[in-house]
Amino acid sequence: MSDVAPFKLAVSAGHLCNLLIIAYTKRALAFPMPGGERLKLLENLNSMTDERYLTADILATIAPMSDSEIEMMDAALSLDGEGDKGGWASSRALAKTFRLFAELNPSLAAAVDKLTNYPKPIRANA
Repeated sequence: MSDVAPFKLAVSAGHLCNLLIIAYTKRALAFPMPGGERLKLLENLNSMTDERYLTADILATIAPMSDSEIEMMDAALSLDGEGDKGGWASSRALAKTFRLFAELNPSLAAAVDKLTNYPKPIRANA
C-alpha cells in the first residue's frame, strides 16, 4: 500500500490538473532558457495562486516532475485533438491518473492535503 493512498481527493479535477501543471512548469524551470521565457513561466506560476484555494504556500510545496512524470504528462497531453481547444481529453486523463503522479512525486499528495485542509476565509454573505 502506498503512503499516498489515504490522501483526500475531495478536490476538483481542475485543481488536480493545476497541481500537475505547476510540477511540469517547475521541471521546465530547471533547464537553461532565455531570461524572458523564464520570467514568463514564473509569472504564469504566480498567476495560478490566490488567497482562497491555491495559495503561494501550496505552490511552494510542489516539487518538479521527474522524467517518468514528464513521459506520463506528455502522453496525456497528446490526447488533445485539433478540436479540443480546452484540453478536455488530457484534463480527464490527468485527473484520473493523479494518484500515480502523486506516488512518483509525494509533494503532490502534500499539496492536495494542504489544498483540502487549508483554512478558507469566511464569506461575508455566507
